[in-house]
Amino acid sequence: MSFDLKEYKGKKVHIVGIGGSMMSGIAGILLDNGVSVSGTDQEDSKTLDWVRKKGASVKAGHHRDYVYDQDLVVYSAAVKPDHPELIRAHELNIPTMTRSQFLGYLMKNFRYSVGIAGTHGKTSTTALLTSITMGAGEDPTVLIGAPVPLLKSNYRVGKSEVMVVESCEYQRSFLDFPPHIAVLLNIEEDHVDTYKDLDAIREAFHTYASRVPADGLVIANADDPNCMAAAEGIQAPLLTFGLEQGDVRAVGITMDNKGCGTFDVVRGEEVLFNLHLPIPGSFNIYNTLAATCAALALGIEPEDIRRGLLSYQGVDRRLQELGTVNGVRFIDDYGHHPTEVRVTIETVLHYDYERLIVLMQPLTYSRLHHFMADFVPLYDKADLLILLPVYTSREVDTGLTSSNVLGDAVRARHTVECINALDYQDAANLILQRANPGDIVLSIGGGEGYKVYDLLAINEELKKAGPRR
Repeated sequence: MSFDLKEYKGKKVHIVGIGGSMMSGIAGILLDNGVSVSGTDQEDSKTLDWVRKKGASVKAGHHRDYVYDQDLVVYSAAVKPDHPELIRAHELNIPTMTRSQFLGYLMKNFRYSVGIAGTHGKTSTTALLTSITMGAGEDPTVLIGAPVPLLKSNYRVGKSEVMVVESCEYQRSFLDFPPHIAVLLNIEEDHVDTYKDLDAIREAFHTYASRVPADGLVIANADDPNCMAAAEGIQAPLLTFGLEQGDVRAVGITMDNKGCGTFDVVRGEEVLFNLHLPIPGSFNIYNTLAATCAALALGIEPEDIRRGLLSYQGVDRRLQELGTVNGVRFIDDYGHHPTEVRVTIETVLHYDYERLIVLMQPLTYSRLHHFMADFVPLYDKADLLILLPVYTSREVDTGLTSSNVLGDAVRARHTVECINALDYQDAANLILQRANPGDIVLSIGGGEGYKVYDLLAINEELKKAGPRR
């Protein structure tokens, strides 16, 4: 089977799990190309409201009757074979595709596809490259794992031969959509419910890089031994980047009091441009170099790359400034792997604040259990740690571990005060009691810790409005 956007104009596609970040983006691309879209997800959400407004027919909850005469059913990685809508599709002989299979067919509609892969930084790097390509007039089609202010969504439909896609390694899904240009940002152990160990993850990335055609390009982090191992023996040419080594490097790095870097970007001995990066974090220097390499491969001039980087507006839930309540500054970040949590806290330590309150919500029991020893010491430099219950995502609670177990282990270190909150409202009450003007609350994790800010902001607005008459 194949998928041609032009041929599907006027046809019907049903998406199971349409509330997912990438699935909602797929829905947007289809709708903008004249395809009729229906979809379902477990419960209502802001994302479901968004795709409804775009024109999709969306229902909360799942039922076999939601599949009837569609031409294709696309489903997310979390959907099991016994899902009622998949069973109904098979009964009606409606073709089905996983999200990753669909992306593979979709990318074949574009001559120059760029896939951004890595354990960390995929969304930010995809957004950085989007800013560069749009600024350079490349008119790309984009599919990204989080809303981007520049796009005001998580996707973009362009008219050029360039497509930029965030490529996730979960369940090895990225093997279904190898790009023309593949970026390997970094490789660490993660997704322990999918991969046996680091060797298995490295092998998956090697397979991904090996599927890039000989006339394509693989871009890899030269400072990451796992990336370099994954790039061994591939058929495509290799372009590397890094701080210590690589074809394209950042040289003379200095950091300001907001954690933003200034440096020269060099290729070999040639200085391409000097840049003061508008986003904080040393990890974003790596992301910037990766995006620069991909842009160079697309034929974009260095000065256009620099302009695109300077105009970068960030990504939702990546050190995102939520606002201020009662003089307390709230920042939200999606980091959920120990490395991501560590570098995010290290970055925020550069900020000006009175006290740092970390509001952490672990993502999945399997990840928390596997990395428990790595999570425990991460909060030593905070002034207060508030732990929310585990965000289960696709998992069920089997009693493997809990946020209380993490809290007990942190409290046993006697390095930071740690409180386990019952829920979002309880955490909001704790912040009302403990936070003072000048403090920063960093909500971090793959769950919905930002809801605590929402609760406090709504309460603040109600107080300003005064009593009803």
